[in-house]
Amino acid sequence: MHGRRETAAPRPAARPRGFTLIEVLIALVILAILAGFAIGRYRGARQQTYDAVAVTDIRNAMTAIESYVTIFRQYPTALADLQEVGFAPSPEVEFTRFTTENRNGAPSVHIHAGHLRSTHYYHAHYPAEGVVLDRRSR
Repeated sequence: MHGRRETAAPRPAARPRGFTLIEVLIALVILAILAGFAIGRYRGARQQTYDAVAVTDIRNAMTAIESYVTIFRQYPTALADLQEVGFAPSPEVEFTRFTTENRNGAPSVHIHAGHLRSTHYYHAHYPAEGVVLDRRSR
């Protein structure tokens, strides 16, 4: 058996290193889908934050109305009247309506307010409708 040489089986051609174009494109599509979900969630969270700031300002205005009525024995006629009891709205919250009206024979303050960057605003008649806020679209 000295004269016999064993030959090795041919090796398959080595695959070049790196990724194919298809693999790279699939990875990019997956990343784009994940980014789309993340951006959508971020926008939704930002909208909720803007709305929460506006709701907080309206509720603080309602508390200031109670203080104003307790001190001056009348309802405020303008938002500026609430400054006398320490109320100041947040810088980016706009009160588009603040009027005193009679509802069902009792005085009530009609309020509309919303965050400048939000697509919603909030409506309330206080105290005629209690602390119920109605969300509306701009």
